[in-house]
Amino acid sequence: MVIGIYRIHNKVDKAMAEAKCASSIARMEFLSSTLPHAISTAKEEILSGVLRNSRGTKVYVSLMDTVLVVY
Repeated sequence: MVIGIYRIHNKVDKAMAEAKCASSIARMEFLSSTLPHAISTAKEEILSGVLRNSRGTKVYVSLMDTVLVVY
């Protein structure tokens, strides 16, 4: 019984990670209509956020399981 709950939890957790990753990729803009291989194969977004320099310039960053994207 307990093992079944862990399996369900792991499946839900994996599906949520993939959905978050897909959502982040959908918000990105690319110069080409085809996605780079490292981005199209990403399954999990590990961390994302905004970096700023001393002048206040914003850089958006997403760390995925296959690539670091700066946009």
